[in-house]
Amino acid sequence: MTQMDRPTLKKGTELKHRYLILKVLGQGGIGIVYEALDKWSGLKVAIKELFPIDYKIEREGNKLIVPIDTLNDFNTLKKSIKLKAKLLNIFSLSNNGLVIRILDTFEENSTLYIVMEKLKGVTLEYLAPKLDISSALNITLQLSRKIALLHKMGILHLDIKPDNIFISKSGKITLIDFENSQILWKGRKISSAYLFSPYFSAPELYFRGKLGNYTDLYSICSTLYFLVTKSLPVSSIDRSRGKKLIPPIELNPDIPKFLNNLILMGMNLDPNDRPEDSDFIMYMRLSFQRLSSLKRWSI
Repeated sequence: MTQMDRPTLKKGTELKHRYLILKVLGQGGIGIVYEALDKWSGLKVAIKELFPIDYKIEREGNKLIVPIDTLNDFNTLKKSIKLKAKLLNIFSLSNNGLVIRILDTFEENSTLYIVMEKLKGVTLEYLAPKLDISSALNITLQLSRKIALLHKMGILHLDIKPDNIFISKSGKITLIDFENSQILWKGRKISSAYLFSPYFSAPELYFRGKLGNYTDLYSICSTLYFLVTKSLPVSSIDRSRGKKLIPPIELNPDIPKFLNNLILMGMNLDPNDRPEDSDFIMYMRLSFQRLSSLKRWSI
């Protein structure tokens, strides 16, 4: 799940006469994330620099140089992400940290910067090797409930995967990386060029089909597949071309059949064959209860 390295801002670079770059936290398909010091508050923050891979962008000093043939698309992407950042900040403040809190947005160096709270904890990708089936199911149940709340607010995340799910030491789940999301706001769909995460994205995202709650559900189930098998699932693109998805139970015989079937149901290539949010959460809750019961009987 690594991304192509791009030239980064140097340690000590100052942005907006306020934020001092301390180090690089990571790179993704849409940009680079830095740890920085907010000199006004004295607090450490995370700053995402918009620097998408597919736009042939180069860096000269601190400034990004965007080729003329991708400039219009880049400006459209920048505008869309800036608007989504403002809307998502409203949602995060009113929903107790359901999504990461956005503190500031500004343009500099011919690109967009998004300043976010610096979360304490680890990503689900980091935690995955340490999780047993019960813990994986419990985390995914909590995640499903949060995603269902976003759906009710008209938000599709569209990039759910283990490294976009942050877990605090207390177990609180926070969703990050909303640049790929689609937001319904006052009857208008606010979206941007969609990224595709090969192992976790639904086929309709890749083939530019109709998107819906079921698109996020595919990614949730792909994530659960990864958590309980410790293996990446076959991508939906390859599956669409005939490659077989190995059932989770064949990779980990300790997975109960009911959980195996639930994961496969959520990973159906046809969106119409995936369950609704409410049904899926009910199935997840029942699965967790059945798994807990099995564990008690086995003691």
